[in-house]
Amino acid sequence: MKDLLKDYGTAILDTRDFFSQNFVEKYKKTIIEARKEFKLKLDVCTATLPYNDGCPAWTSTFMEYMNERLDKDYSYLYDGTYFHKDTDKWWPQIDHNFTMDCFEYFEKNNMDVNTLTNEDIPSLSSLSQGFYHQCAFDFAYPKGAVEDYLLMNDEINIKMMKSMVTRELTYEVGEWIADSINNDSYKVIRDDGYEDTVDQEKWKDEKRHKHLNVFYEKSFMPLHTDDQDDSNVSFICQNYPNIDRTIEDGSLFRYFIDEEPFDVLTNYTTHIIFDVYAGAGELPHLVTKNNTDKVRYSSYEVYRD
Repeated sequence: MKDLLKDYGTAILDTRDFFSQNFVEKYKKTIIEARKEFKLKLDVCTATLPYNDGCPAWTSTFMEYMNERLDKDYSYLYDGTYFHKDTDKWWPQIDHNFTMDCFEYFEKNNMDVNTLTNEDIPSLSSLSQGFYHQCAFDFAYPKGAVEDYLLMNDEINIKMMKSMVTRELTYEVGEWIADSINNDSYKVIRDDGYEDTVDQEKWKDEKRHKHLNVFYEKSFMPLHTDDQDDSNVSFICQNYPNIDRTIEDGSLFRYFIDEEPFDVLTNYTTHIIFDVYAGAGELPHLVTKNNTDKVRYSSYEVYRD
């Protein structure tokens, strides 16, 4: 199976095969503290409406489909709350409350969410935008245990990436941290007066983009690939700040080779490295339903050349 994964430019690796026991123990302790910080920050940012943390959904198709089926009116989501300077347009975003109500709807209707695709529900894959958080990382200004966690991820990711390829990689630990002074930010005002601040407390160096995917109870991520429109994306590294999860807990990383599924338990010693240049963006995968009230995290880290 490792050879088949290699054909997709993908590797599932273990921290313990690359680092000392002391490093791994320090990593675990750092994750325990970082998880506390994640919860505190997410309790604040997920309560904000309209949702202003994350990336655009690019289309309101899924929102409109689900809004007709939910008990609450989420039509406010159709108005763009994310100003994208490259396209000079406002785009819609999926917020936390809507995302969680969708999970409740799927649960109430006994839907097998681990098999749902865009063919069953229009644009279902855009639901994944509801998991995307930068506020948990303090946008470009992490500190304390969260900063320590991300810097240790740098050490791990860079060493693992170098083990997979022969080409030279010049990434350095911590090179993504933004300056505390942002002189390029500016406000954009929508026609009805809604404001968004472009680049303010956002990742300035998009060469090293990072965000946190958050899976609460009943949540899942539909089948998709990580194919990239950006030809400069070289690697995507998935790190998992989770401890003592079991197969029964769910929220497994499930990938498919020739339509055959394979499940991966995502605790903190597991790292999935996608070499996009070697075809990793074509690997079909999903995240199964989280069956427990233990939040399952994944740190999604993009490396651009």
